[in-house]
Amino acid sequence: MLALLTYWVKQDNSFYQSALQRGKVLRRVEYVLLNHGLRSPSEVFTTSFNLYFSFPPYHPRVNGGWDRFSLWGYNQEYPELPVVSLEGFLTACAEQGIRYLVLSPKAGLVADFLRDIYESRDTAELEFLAASGQLRIYQLHIR
Repeated sequence: MLALLTYWVKQDNSFYQSALQRGKVLRRVEYVLLNHGLRSPSEVFTTSFNLYFSFPPYHPRVNGGWDRFSLWGYNQEYPELPVVSLEGFLTACAEQGIRYLVLSPKAGLVADFLRDIYESRDTAELEFLAASGQLRIYQLHIR
C-alpha cells in the first residue's frame, strides 16, 4: 500500500511541476507581448492551443479548434487565416488587426512557411521578440 501511495505522490508531483513550468512559459509570453504594445489577445495568432491571456477576450487567434464548431458566429467574427502562402497570410493578418505571432514547434502542421519562420527567426516582415520555452514570439511589420 505504501509503495502504491509513493508511486501516485511522485506522479502527482511530476504533473504539478510540469504544470507550474508551463504556466511560467505562458505568463512570460503575455509579459513580452504586453511590453511590446499588445492591447488585446485578438492581435495575436498562435499555433498553440494552450495559450490564453489573463484579460478578455482571453483567446488568441488560431486556425482550427473547438471554437470554430461550437460557438455560434465565431467563424464570421474571427475567420481562419489563409495559409496557402506567406503573402496571403500576412495580408489577412493586416486586414484582421493581427500584430503578433506566437509559434510552437508544430507550426509546420499549419503551414510550411510558419515552420520556416519558427526555424529562422527574423524575416523582412517579422521581428523576433523572444522565446519562452519552445514558443517563439514575433511582431509583424507589415507595410
